[in-house]
Amino acid sequence: MNDSSNKSMASLLKYIILYLVSMLAEGIYRLQYLNDHFISDYINIIKLSSNINMIISTLFAVFYILIILLICYLIIELFNLKVSINSVIQGFILIVLTYTFFQYIKLIVDLIFLKLPDNILIDNDDSFLNLLKRSTWYQYITIIDYLMILVGVIVFGMEMFKQENKQNIFDIFILSYVFVICNIILLL
Repeated sequence: MNDSSNKSMASLLKYIILYLVSMLAEGIYRLQYLNDHFISDYINIIKLSSNINMIISTLFAVFYILIILLICYLIIELFNLKVSINSVIQGFILIVLTYTFFQYIKLIVDLIFLKLPDNILIDNDDSFLNLLKRSTWYQYITIIDYLMILVGVIVFGMEMFKQENKQNIFDIFILSYVFVICNIILLL
């Protein structure tokens, strides 16, 4: 990597940390709210395991972004694509910023729509999950997740198109397609 790519990578890592913080903030709020409606003799274990799960999921999301970046780099090298790695990194910076923006939208949706009746206390996992899946909140969060990926792909492709001075369209399409495939695999 050249000096420009190193600077871009440093910027990407800063934005990834911002994304990590936004995911943790949204996750902490969500877990705190939901755990308050759970009754069990094992509530402390439930809270601990849900927080550990949130941290692992958050770290996995960040790791996954870096893996996709590595896959794009390998495809550039293996297939001798005419897209600079700096353009790809700049595209990933915008993806991470887009994802961070959507995390804050999710937090707003949590604040507005994540509502369970005050008198309800959940006593088993099945009723809890069914209650959540039938909620308006769940529908909005699902839509936001799909929109986040769609907007991320568009932003990624457009940024590389701009960085490459509107050249190498086929190579940019290939890298955008790789990004889509990686996200589809994640959703499976």
